[in-house]
Amino acid sequence: METITTKYGKLNGIVSSQLYDNGQVKECRLNQYNTITTQFGTLIPHYTEDEVRRKYIKALSFFQDGNVKSISLEEQIIVNTSIGLIKAEYMSFYEEGALKRIFPLNGKLTGYWTEENEYELADENNFNFSFGSFNTKIIGILFYPSGEVKSLTFWPRELVMVETSIGTIAVRIGISLYENGALKSCEPSMPIRVVTPIGNILAYDINAVGINGDDNSLKFNEDGSVKSLVCSTDEIEAISKKAGEKIIVRPNLTPNMFDYDAMDVIPFTIYFYEDKITIQDNKKEYDFQLEEWEFTIKNNVQKPISKCSDCSSCTMVCG
Repeated sequence: METITTKYGKLNGIVSSQLYDNGQVKECRLNQYNTITTQFGTLIPHYTEDEVRRKYIKALSFFQDGNVKSISLEEQIIVNTSIGLIKAEYMSFYEEGALKRIFPLNGKLTGYWTEENEYELADENNFNFSFGSFNTKIIGILFYPSGEVKSLTFWPRELVMVETSIGTIAVRIGISLYENGALKSCEPSMPIRVVTPIGNILAYDINAVGINGDDNSLKFNEDGSVKSLVCSTDEIEAISKKAGEKIIVRPNLTPNMFDYDAMDVIPFTIYFYEDKITIQDNKKEYDFQLEEWEFTIKNNVQKPISKCSDCSSCTMVCG
């Protein structure tokens, strides 16, 4: 077994490792007990085998200057964060040492260990923000280097209620925050009616993927006003006041990859500015000066169809 010397001391029981060009260790796997001391205490990198649940991934990774980049922990620990005590099984860091991400659980999903098994291990956490307080099970938290929360990622089926400038929204997948704590983005669990300078539009992304809550389809400015939204259902008709030109934008359709008789909806995104809007779909981008165009909105022209594979335990409203 190999031994590697790091700025945290010697690491024993190296099963495999990768090095930077300067000879510094980049990442490694272990099969012996080791400890590294950080500002979050003495941490024990993962070193035992658990073929049923634990991922076979690097126990440690490092930045090129030798600072720890990530650690998969042998056992779940409790970490003191800006929002209280949070359990962690995996942690990643900024290069200067501040906590970047924390995952309470880090199991692999297989035929022997399912999402349901992992979900049952997850604890509920209580969160208190300016836009709402809620209890929910989280997959992970992203922090700013300052320690303030940057985003939360929820477990599938978890919904939280968030207070916004357009009303109370049931949110899935996750939320992101500005560093001052204001809501930056969220993922509506169903189409939400938003009053905009061009009319009422239903905000909803049928294709939202729950990888993380870092960047969501409904975005806000720091003052709470809507910055942009994704629409999967509506048709927008714009008519030029001068030339009479008509432009119609609606969600596009594309053949489903697995069902040739089905069509998938491709939403479009609307960005709001002081004196104009920009609409972007998968084919083209349109800029409209508000004073030069008249708009008509037709809601629910394209009905969203759920892509869920299991409706039995879902709380999302579809169709």
